[in-house]
Amino acid sequence: MEYKFTNYCINSPLSFDGDELWIYYNTLYRSLIILPKDIHISLINREFDRIDQQNIKKLIDGFFLIPKFVDERKSAIEVFARQAYDMTVIDISILTTYDCNFNCWYCNQKGLKNEIYNLYLSTETSKRILQWIFNLDKKYVAKDIVIGFFGGEPTLNFDQIFYLSEQLKSKLHNKVKFWMTTNGFLLEPVISRKLCDIGINYFQITIDGPQHIHDRRRVQKNGGPTFNKILSNVEYLCKELNASVTVSVNIDQENAEHLSELLEFLESHSLKDLIKLNIAGIIPTRNEKTREKIKSEKPLSNCDLITKATLRGFQLLDVFDDGLCPYHSKHTFVIDPTGNFFKCVASVGDPKFKSGSIMNTPADKFLYMNHAGNIPWLDNSITNCSVCSYLPLCWGGCRNQANLQQGSVDSLYCKKDLFLQNTPDYLRSLVIRKRFNNKTV
Repeated sequence: MEYKFTNYCINSPLSFDGDELWIYYNTLYRSLIILPKDIHISLINREFDRIDQQNIKKLIDGFFLIPKFVDERKSAIEVFARQAYDMTVIDISILTTYDCNFNCWYCNQKGLKNEIYNLYLSTETSKRILQWIFNLDKKYVAKDIVIGFFGGEPTLNFDQIFYLSEQLKSKLHNKVKFWMTTNGFLLEPVISRKLCDIGINYFQITIDGPQHIHDRRRVQKNGGPTFNKILSNVEYLCKELNASVTVSVNIDQENAEHLSELLEFLESHSLKDLIKLNIAGIIPTRNEKTREKIKSEKPLSNCDLITKATLRGFQLLDVFDDGLCPYHSKHTFVIDPTGNFFKCVASVGDPKFKSGSIMNTPADKFLYMNHAGNIPWLDNSITNCSVCSYLPLCWGGCRNQANLQQGSVDSLYCKKDLFLQNTPDYLRSLVIRKRFNNKTV
C-alpha cells in the first residue's frame, strides 16, 4: 500500500540527554510520538523508504502516514461531525444571575446593559428549565447530563441552585452531574457542605496569583480583598469535603512572573495534590476599552508556565487546544436567568447569540435549536482551513471572538500565528506531562 504524510501534524525539536529528537503530534487524532532527527529529515524529504519498519509502524499507528487514497478533508469533517452531533453527554450551563459581588477589570461580562445585572433566576423559570431538561433526556436518552452553574456569580442565588439540584437529582439520579464556576468568596463551610451533599462537588475557582497580586485584580465591589477568604474556602472544600477543585489562573503581563510564588504558596498549604490548575491567557472581552487593553499586550505562552507547574508536580488542564466551539455543538446549551438560550457562556446577553427562549415554548414541548450556524472553515472559496495543520485544534475559531474582533459570528477567527508561536512550548510541555504522569509517548 502506498502512503502519504498527513496534513494534520505539528512538530518541534527536542534535545534530550544530548540527542536531537523531534516531537510529532497528530492534531486530528491526538497521537504523539518522538522520533530521531534522521527520521524527521526523511519525513521532510518524503523519503519513506529510508525509514526502518519499527518507526514506519509508529507513524502508521499514529496516523502520521496514511493511505494515499484517504481524503483527509472528509476525515476532518467526520471527526468534526462526531464532536458536534454526539448527544451521549449533554452539557447545560445555567446562569443563576448576571450580578456579581466582584469587580474584576477583565470580566467578559462587562459591557452589557446595566439593567441586565439585576436579573436573577426565579422559581418559575427554574420549573420551566426542569421540564425542558426532562423532555430533552427523554428525546436523546443521554448517558450523562452535566449541569454547570454559572453567572455573574452563581452563589448570589443559592436558593435556585439548591432547588434545581434537588429536583434534578430526584428525577435523573446518578445520570446528572454538577459543576460550578464561582469566585469562591461565598463558599463558606456550611454552604459548601450543603452543596456537596446534593451532588455539586466540582468547582472551578480563580486565584490570580499570590495575595499581593490577586487582591489587585480580583476585588470586591467595594474594593476589598478576597484572597484569604477564597483560599480558606478552597482548603475546606479539598481537605474536609474531598471536593474536586480546579484553580484557574488568568495570565497576562501583570501576574505571569508571579506564578511561581502562587505555586509555592499552594504547596505550603498542602494543596498541590488536591487541586488541578488551569493556566490560561485573558481573552478580549465585549467591553471595548478592556478589549483594546488586552489586545495591546504582547501575547504570552502559557505552555512554558504549564511546564514549570508540571515539573513541580501539579496536575494541569490542557488549554492549548481550543476544541469545538459550543456554537457548533448540538449537545451544549446555556440558559440565562430569564430563560433565554445561548450557545456559550462567553456570549450570554448578546442578542446575536440568542437562539431561543424557554419562556415562550410550551413546557411539554422540546425546544428545537439551530445549533450549527455557519461553519466558515468548510467554505473552500474563502479559506484554506481544511489543509491547515491546526484545524482540529480550533475548527475555525471561537464564534464569540469572531463577533468581537471581526464583527460577525460567521467570520473566521484564525489563531494560526499564536499556535505557531506556542507550538514548541506546547509540545515540550505535553511530553513532560505524559512522562511525568508515567504515560508512554
